[in-house]
Amino acid sequence: MMYNAITNKRIYQEEQNELLYNLLQKRFFQFWEKPDFFQDNTSLSNNSNIELFITPYCNQSCSYCYLVKYPELYPQGISSDKILENLKIFLNWINEKNFYLPDIDLFSGEIWHTKLGFDILDIILDYCKNNKLKIKQLMIPTNGTFLKSDETFYKMQNFIDDFKEIGVRLCISLSIDGAIIENKTRPLNNKELKTDSFYEKAFAFAKYNNFAFHPMISAVSVKDWVENYKWWKSECKKYDLNIYDLMMLEVRNSDWTEESIQDYNHFLNFLLQDFLSDCESVDEAVQCLFNLSPSIKKSINLNNNNYLPYAITKSNTYPACTIATHLCVRLGDLAISPCHRTGYEKNIYGYFQVENNRIVGIKANNPYMAMRILFGNNTICSPKCDTCDFNKVCLQGCFGAQMEYNQDPFMPIPEVCTFFKSKYINLVRQYKKLGILNALEKYHSLECIQYPMVHFVLNFCNGVLNKYGMES
Repeated sequence: MMYNAITNKRIYQEEQNELLYNLLQKRFFQFWEKPDFFQDNTSLSNNSNIELFITPYCNQSCSYCYLVKYPELYPQGISSDKILENLKIFLNWINEKNFYLPDIDLFSGEIWHTKLGFDILDIILDYCKNNKLKIKQLMIPTNGTFLKSDETFYKMQNFIDDFKEIGVRLCISLSIDGAIIENKTRPLNNKELKTDSFYEKAFAFAKYNNFAFHPMISAVSVKDWVENYKWWKSECKKYDLNIYDLMMLEVRNSDWTEESIQDYNHFLNFLLQDFLSDCESVDEAVQCLFNLSPSIKKSINLNNNNYLPYAITKSNTYPACTIATHLCVRLGDLAISPCHRTGYEKNIYGYFQVENNRIVGIKANNPYMAMRILFGNNTICSPKCDTCDFNKVCLQGCFGAQMEYNQDPFMPIPEVCTFFKSKYINLVRQYKKLGILNALEKYHSLECIQYPMVHFVLNFCNGVLNKYGMES
């Protein structure tokens, strides 16, 4: 009887392993096997990438950061040597598979001014030079600490140049919230303050390399965002950078209150007014917001930004973050996690199995989580979202934040739902008040190439106005 139980358990595990491998094959591996996929610049190639979660340790204590609050997202006591060893093991596996990768994101606590960070870039550069790693782009989100020292600054710039020489873009996305709020909401652990000289260097670096910034709008800082945005706009103008390349994402934690939501809507109204003032007319603003007339030369180019907080767009069926587009590998233990914020044991898809420093397979842990996240329709499969008036436009919640709040990654946080509902109601009212809806009506014809989008936005906005009206 015991023999049968052991055998059944082994067979069950083997079936789970095969299921997970097939899921990952269908969602990621099959695309990476094709050189023509690597050369393709369509949206598909941007939706099958890798994220390496390197380490949780950071030199900042951001008020909204989960790595500070939830150390269990990463196994404790992992040495730098082990991380580097696992990186080589993983890159060797990619080489064995002969994969062609559009993008690898290097996500981490701040390490890009440390020996570990530069060792990682050295290893990846060596693999690329020897054609053991075929990629188009490396993406690093960083708080820019390497800018503080000339030595680390020049090291990073040299890596950018070295990668460029072999046809790989090393792209730095600067995670800086702005001078008005940075020292308050994102303090350095050593209590050092970021000064004007730091921001000057950051903007000069971004300008030289054509990099962008991604400040976060959180409940704890939103009250100061009007003044903070004015600072961003002033600095962008000074360095001849496009303010509309600024990626302003909302933090979807549970701390949104009635007061902070009102402050956010006040900020959105300011943004819309400022946007309109940069356009020659409301009609041009509509063309920019909804990309209606590509042949018309616009004074504002919004094409480089994937997310504008004041634009109403049709939401994707998959989550609006890298959780559905990137295979996340935690380098400390080679776990395959949904993302860097959902790496709790019960969520882990599985683990790369290693023998003699070589990956020999994948052991499943929770393939059903992979099935739900990678193949589920997020609009209709999430509780509450399936019947919500705003499900077709909503960014929706963060699975990691929902896991922390509800112990369930798919159950929305009530405060976040209230936040987004209030946001979209406010936006629709502002669209009506500022004449954006009236200007959009002229494109409501079959001759317009973007007619389906126009039809969708107008239907959504009219539905909101009919149900919620113009009054706050």
